[in-house]
Amino acid sequence: MFMAKVRKHLRSLVWIQFLLVLTTHAMAQDSYRLEIVPVDKPLSFFTNTLRLTQEFPDRDACTRYVIGLPALMQEKGYITASLDSIAYDSTVARVVIYAGNIYYWNKLDTRRVDPALLDAIGWKASGFEGKPLDIQLNQGLQQR
Repeated sequence: MFMAKVRKHLRSLVWIQFLLVLTTHAMAQDSYRLEIVPVDKPLSFFTNTLRLTQEFPDRDACTRYVIGLPALMQEKGYITASLDSIAYDSTVARVVIYAGNIYYWNKLDTRRVDPALLDAIGWKASGFEGKPLDIQLNQGLQQR
């Protein structure tokens, strides 16, 4: 009789432990991580200097971020940045990333351009000189 009660309680404890492990595993799946594997710079450059995001609510959010990474880095002046490889797992995405060198605007001579034209496209010299080169911004100005 005593052993039957012990077995019953033991089974209950095993089920409780199983449910706790299952719940803990399910809770751990609530986030998706991006692992950055740098090619040419230390990892701290990507995490501290560029402040790239590494935690996401799910895989889809991480995928959208990874797709936009080259453009994000190019906006910051790293126009040769590239993703050399991308691998997705159930809980983590691994990106092998090349940053390259940062490029800056040096000096743009607009003295021979009609000031009305510069005003029409929203040109401000202070928005360029000495700042990181942003190819998308440059293309936007060209299209205007």
